[in-house]
Amino acid sequence: MMGAYFSEDRKRRYLLWRDLRGDGPVMSIGMINPSNADEEKNDRTITRIINFAERENCSKVYVWNLCSAITPYVKELKNVIDPVGVDNDAYISAALISSQVHVVAWGPVKKLPLVLHNRRFDVLKLANQINVNFQCWDVAKDG
Repeated sequence: MMGAYFSEDRKRRYLLWRDLRGDGPVMSIGMINPSNADEEKNDRTITRIINFAERENCSKVYVWNLCSAITPYVKELKNVIDPVGVDNDAYISAALISSQVHVVAWGPVKKLPLVLHNRRFDVLKLANQINVNFQCWDVAKDG
């Protein structure tokens, strides 16, 4: 099963999920911003995430983002009014609560517009409030 939650105008994607072939845990992966994948089609990033989660024998993967505004280019987030979106944290929380494996993959902070440099700390605080610990297999030079 494939699915996604969007804003009414479909300019924001809050959460995307894919049921997988494995019988293991449910994984959540946090990225920076959604691109073109939706409830019916994958983009290149989502295909890579699915392949990764299947290698880990996961039964499902949730993909959430620091920002809900849909754009294939991180730099465009600086031109979006409220790139995070008022509902985004609720969807992030739901994904984290529904998962057993939690991965962050948002890369170096320097690629984010300056106004979003601290957004990761908001999400880390949110995760801490619901007792979720993230896994990360590599750390960017700027944290």
